[in-house]
Amino acid sequence: MPLVKEISLGSLRLKSNLFLAPMAGITNRAFRVLAAEGGAGLVVTEMVSADSVRFANRKSFRMLELSPAEHPAAVQIFGSIPESMALAAGRASATERAPPLCETPACSPKSSAQW
Repeated sequence: MPLVKEISLGSLRLKSNLFLAPMAGITNRAFRVLAAEGGAGLVVTEMVSADSVRFANRKSFRMLELSPAEHPAAVQIFGSIPESMALAAGRASATERAPPLCETPACSPKSSAQW
């Protein structure tokens, strides 16, 4: 049985079961394109702060941009405010080829302090 094979995630058909994990400061566009060319079935952006999208941070907007050479790709957003998460998800899915989203809800500082 081959270790690398085609798989499906819902309606998304991937050429391989190799995924590029999101790594802050590493998985920029150039790295994602190289990984896709090297056989990754799915590449993932760096984690993007939902709040930075909410406050129109240009660097975060650039992190959400995907080139055709890196598809299929997923966008990973994180945050603790539902409205910010929804706005960032909407921004990410407003692209021509909307990617899957990986949402990472975070604990607010108040609730983290209770632990």
